[in-house]
Amino acid sequence: MRWRTLLGPEIAKRGHEVRLMSPRFVRPYVKSNKNDAGDAEAICEAVGRPSMRFVAVKSVAQQDMLALHRVRSLLIRERTALMNQMRGLLAEFGIVVAQGPARLRRALAVILEERDDGVSELLREMLVEMGERLRWLEQRLKRYDLRIATLARGDERAARLMKVEGVGPLIATALIAAVGDARQFHRGRRAKRLACWCRASTRAAGTRCCSVSASAATAICARC
Repeated sequence: MRWRTLLGPEIAKRGHEVRLMSPRFVRPYVKSNKNDAGDAEAICEAVGRPSMRFVAVKSVAQQDMLALHRVRSLLIRERTALMNQMRGLLAEFGIVVAQGPARLRRALAVILEERDDGVSELLREMLVEMGERLRWLEQRLKRYDLRIATLARGDERAARLMKVEGVGPLIATALIAAVGDARQFHRGRRAKRLACWCRASTRAAGTRCCSVSASAATAICARC
């Protein structure tokens, strides 16, 4: 990561084109035990292959945008875990709450107002504290959503992506942050390969924020 954030841009400033290769594409060219000299020789051998696939170095703006999405995903996971914990505690007292933040908030308001619902005072105090944490997480999520929407409005590529049906600021900025320059994909089947790459990368990351269709991938490739 440090090489990508510091060394890559510095080399690019000196007029060079910086591209990354996946280690799994270089490994077949390692002839003996792993060492610096063998790795350098394997890299030189692999980079000369006409079919080699490269990845462009992400800019600082892309990394900032990715950081926003990753922190937002973390907040969503924390909110989900907190809500599940609250439902589980209430279920122990025979109170079943449907899924969804809005339904949980309405149920909490009713439970905290009534005193004869079978909920102990200790659990009631914990629910009040957990409810405050839930409100804090939702406020933070709204702030991140506003930041992402602001970034999307200021990016011409995001505006072009959002013209595609079903694509909003979240998907547009996530795609731009993850991919950047779509010309790194083969021109003949660029949209399809881009869509497949997005789906594969998001499955590996355990998130759906970048999951896009081929039509969305086509939009970002339209002017490449």
